[in-house]
Parts: sequence; C-alpha cells; structure tokens
Amino acid sequence: MVSIKGNGAQVDAWSEVTSAGAPPPPVPIAVKEGVVRQLPVTQGSLPACGPVALHLALQRLGLFVDWGLLDQRLRAGGPGTAEGTIVEEARRLGLQAEVYNHGSFDALAQATARGDAVLAMVDVGKYQAGVLQPGSNWDAAWHWVHVTRAFTDAKGQRWVEFENPWGTTERLAYERFERCWDDLQALGLPMGYDKAYVRLARPTAPKLPPSQLDGVDGMSQLTHGANTVVRGFGGEGLGRVLEGIWSVLTALPRALDNLLRAIFGG
Repeated sequence: MVSIKGNGAQVDAWSEVTSAGAPPPPVPIAVKEGVVRQLPVTQGSLPACGPVALHLALQRLGLFVDWGLLDQRLRAGGPGTAEGTIVEEARRLGLQAEVYNHGSFDALAQATARGDAVLAMVDVGKYQAGVLQPGSNWDAAWHWVHVTRAFTDAKGQRWVEFENPWGTTERLAYERFERCWDDLQALGLPMGYDKAYVRLARPTAPKLPPSQLDGVDGMSQLTHGANTVVRGFGGEGLGRVLEGIWSVLTALPRALDNLLRAIFGG
C-alpha cells in the first residue's frame, strides 16, 4: 500500500498497485439494515465528512493519506468539502476522478464491482432502531459517504453498503438509501443534486467516463471556487484566493440558472 503521512510527500508508486482489488465478499445469508461494524476513524465533531470519506476511498485503492492532512488541504477550516475539491485532490494524488449527477443503483454496483471507489453525496438524519434515516430538507447539512458495495440478494432485494465518516460501516435497503441520495434540498429548496457521486479509479484502470454535471455545473463550480478561496486563505496563497474568486464570479450566472431550473423545472 502506498502511504502518505503528515509531511504530504507524494509517492509515485502506482506501478506497485495495479490489481483490481479483492473480489467482493459473498452476499450474506441474512441481510438486514443497520450498522455492520465500527470503523477505526471518525470525523468526530468536525464538518470533515469529505476528507474522511476520501481517506477511506483512497485506502480502497491502495493509497493511505492521513485524513487529518486531507482535512487541512480540502477544508482548511471551512464548513465543508465540494465535489470539485475532492476530484481536484484525487487527481493531484495521481488517480482518475470524475463526478456525476443523476446516478443509479446500477452505477454504484458497476463501479464498486470493478474495484473503483465511490463517494456519494447524501442527506442523512438520525437513527431509528439502529437504522440511518433520510435527513431534513430544511437544513443544509449534506454528507459524504464511501460506498463499498451495491448488490442484490437472493430474494431480489437491492442493498447498499457504505462507510460512514461518523465511524461505522452500514447497510441500507436501496430504497431507503435512495431517499437519502436523491433530490437534495437546502432550506426547503431543491439544489439540482440528484444521486450525485464522485468516482475514483487507479491510473492503470480503464478510463472513466467524463464527468456529467447535468443541472449542477454552475453550482459545482461555485462551491469548488468557494472552497478554493478558503484554502487560499488557509495557506495555499493569494494566487489560490484569486483563482477561487474568479471561479465563483464566473459560475454565478450558471449557478443561478441551475437553481431556478431545479426549483421551477425546465
């Protein structure tokens, strides 16, 4: 496994990490929803689901990067991590990385079966009887999870298994997971994000399809630009601040168009 610790030194050793990953484990005989196991890492009280989810996804691909280092680079003390920021960092580390809107169960199943890593943008709430529930449309507390499996059991029920940065591996029936994943809203308004996800692959893997940001291209650029501004002030320098400001300004017309189309249709 390639390892990058707190000094941030990049290791170019992908020639040593060329396998497609271990085959998926067999489908459990008795499949049920809820927490499967505890993880050795958690975001704690920080809004660091993006860095932790990326840390877990990188491990799947054979690359260890300390999640605290990822948090410094991606959030730099900011309130969250945009999908474009995750893609930028993954590419910096030598991976293939693309982002898609309007995903599906089949997309998750195909990507994870191939050994790729998937980070899904979801809105989750509290637990009921140990099972994670969809979140409220009236806040802006979206969340990143690392999807590890999407499978169908012998009875035809579809399931999604994922690593939650809250410190657990969990399993949900796809119908419940989909309610966490589709038509994300903030303050009661649809934002255009509908089953959005980031897909990562080793550089030696077959080329990923290009990003598809239908309906959220402006919003995606705007949030990534805002992240870049924060990261610039957090230590990456004035050039990054100016880059981020320009990205935000040029994204505003398309972001407004995305928002209006999401609210009123069209």
